[in-house]
Amino acid sequence: MPDDTQDVISGGHLVAKALKAEGVDRIYTLCGGHIIDIYDGCVDEGIEVVDARHEQVAAHAADRYARITGKPGCAVVTAGPGTTDAVTGVANAFRAESPMLLIGGQGAHTQHKMGSLQDLPHVDMLTPITKFAARPCRTRRGRRTWCRWRSASATTGRPAPPSWRSRATCWTRR
Repeated sequence: MPDDTQDVISGGHLVAKALKAEGVDRIYTLCGGHIIDIYDGCVDEGIEVVDARHEQVAAHAADRYARITGKPGCAVVTAGPGTTDAVTGVANAFRAESPMLLIGGQGAHTQHKMGSLQDLPHVDMLTPITKFAARPCRTRRGRRTWCRWRSASATTGRPAPPSWRSRATCWTRR
């Protein structure tokens, strides 16, 4: 009997592949159940996973990394309080125009706004302190999300990372 699961790729691995394609070589994080699969993808893609003791530290570290290297800084935190704990670091990155990305976990799409574990309006909270905030719920929307993040990051007033300069437009399949 053939094994059909060989062709299946997890969402966490897709996120890691997208991060690698955008030049992210390190993520700052505090382990959480909603984001655990992203770690497996990062390990497979050769992205360094730096564990912090608090989500706020992860966000500030991603901002610092972006300011020092000019490369995108990335914090990956779990849903609910994990994301809200990162808000101060995100606000600092926004004011400094750092190319920073925060990936916050979320409960199952089918349980969104139904009181699932750590279900909070992350996008609504982050919209005022970011150039772009979204909650992709399908692969094709995720691809659009990366394009918009790239566009927002490239307009920080600082030169865009080399991987973004070559992509004037972003292709998405409808």
